[in-house]
Amino acid sequence: MKLRPIVEAALCLMVLCMAASMAWSLYHKTPAAATANYVSAPTIAAAEKIRVVTVPGPPRIVTIEKERVVEKLKLPDAIAKDPDRQVVATAEVAPYAGKTDAIALLDTRTGRAEIDLRQEPLPFFGFEDGKEVG
Repeated sequence: MKLRPIVEAALCLMVLCMAASMAWSLYHKTPAAATANYVSAPTIAAAEKIRVVTVPGPPRIVTIEKERVVEKLKLPDAIAKDPDRQVVATAEVAPYAGKTDAIALLDTRTGRAEIDLRQEPLPFFGFEDGKEVG
């Protein structure tokens, strides 16, 4: 049995896979996150299918002082001038290659809100899309 055609076919397949991976990483552009504007985060897909219910709330809700948070976080005028929209919690999410799920929680006894985060694990056979020089 001749080994040369099998080796050539394996090398061609390996080069083809490397070229396809390189082309995907060069042309697959993720949309850049807006740095100057706040945008609404998309909801978690699994949570969209769950029914929304009404629960009794606290007599008052604890919020962050609106004038100061608008100034410090440079919130847009749509939030700053709307008296019905209040900032109840903030969070800073560290950079991560995978998805990060976020949920906002309201303690109906105390009226305080918090944001909890969970980072989805990266796939075992995932390709890195980062570009480096050097």
